[in-house]
Amino acid sequence: MIFISDLPSNMPKQRLLDALRKVFSTVGKIKINQQTQVASIDLFRKEDNTSQLNVTATITFEQEESVMKAIEKYNGKRVPIFNDAQIRVKKSEMTTERTSARTPPSVLQEAPLPLSQTSGNKHWQKERLFMVWTANI
Repeated sequence: MIFISDLPSNMPKQRLLDALRKVFSTVGKIKINQQTQVASIDLFRKEDNTSQLNVTATITFEQEESVMKAIEKYNGKRVPIFNDAQIRVKKSEMTTERTSARTPPSVLQEAPLPLSQTSGNKHWQKERLFMVWTANI
């Protein structure tokens, strides 16, 4: 599995997924998720303190050698299909269900805020927090 960072934040989700599939299938066969029957590509969007989207992704290949090919071919390179963004590619440090009982989330998860008091009534505040696990780069 590879971890890709510095993807463009201004590309629509489906266009970005299609571009990831097109670019990284040049180095090896991308694994197909048996439940969804789609390529094993996970896209993460997280707001940072500058209100810009930080876009990262993971891709799982069928062969481990494809991981090294992807790193050699694309790490630190400007890729035209990604609006000429200079992307970073590294081996992902995420574990899979097959290797660990503790699996980090592969999708955005909504987490409620703690209970607060208003006029004596407890209620959940209507705000969303998102937790995303990413590898250290």
